Amino acid sequence: FLYESCSYWSGKKLLSVKSQLDRTISLTKQNNHVLLLVQWMPLYGLLLKMIGHSNEKPSNPEADAGFDSMFDIEKLGRDLRAENSFQSKPHYFNKMYTAFMFRNYDGMKSAAEQYSKFKIGTCIIVFISSIQLFYEGLVSFWIGRKEEDKTWIEKGKNSCRAMESLVDSSSKWNFENKATLLQAEEQFCAGNLEVAEKLYDSAVSSAKEHKFIHEEALALELAGLFYLKTGRTKRSIPYLSQAVEKYREWEACAKALSLEKYLEEEKLWPEEYYALL
Repeated sequence: FLYESCSYWSGKKLLSVKSQLDRTISLTKQNNHVLLLVQWMPLYGLLLKMIGHSNEKPSNPEADAGFDSMFDIEKLGRDLRAENSFQSKPHYFNKMYTAFMFRNYDGMKSAAEQYSKFKIGTCIIVFISSIQLFYEGLVSFWIGRKEEDKTWIEKGKNSCRAMESLVDSSSKWNFENKATLLQAEEQFCAGNLEVAEKLYDSAVSSAKEHKFIHEEALALELAGLFYLKTGRTKRSIPYLSQAVEKYREWEACAKALSLEKYLEEEKLWPEEYYALL
């Protein structure tokens, strides 16, 4: 589970991660490891949403036939979440993350409110727990900025300080770009636009240097939205269009399409794009 999870969150090409998970889930079913499967399926569902295969299921007829007649994985997952907060917190994190990535504000906020109720840790692996910290910070800044809510902004700042600490104490390679993107969002919330501009560019450069293609795409997207929300539409276009390209390179086709659709609706594609229509 840790290998597949780290593969996803470190930006490995998504079709490769899916292929590995397909094999792992098949072996899990063959050996009737029900609890392990309950752990894997949320990641698999998240992966499919990003790729754009949300109705697909891992398929191995021999393994599936007996297993699916014996176990209802979705029901088992619900039952475990009802009894175990260690199951509930990652469940709401996945919902929060997915809604954030697809710019579903209401769904994201609802999941974030549920997620924030759990004060427990969810993983002893520093890299995985840092991912939760990173996205909790980004979500908090978005909510705080949209609703002018200082409580959420403080949550974002706390995530930012914690990520900065990881840069100093653990790994600049893994955490520098994340800390810098959180800093950019913090300065956006504070209205320090010139400082934010430099930090967004630094976050993009750091993610590229450290080969986190998915976070390079995210930094480009958030930088583009920053320029858009501050009335600088022309400056937003290169960032958002590059973000689409990087999401496609990561093989997150559904995410790329959703951003592409947004650009089309807002008529933000470069003029040469419309010339081809």
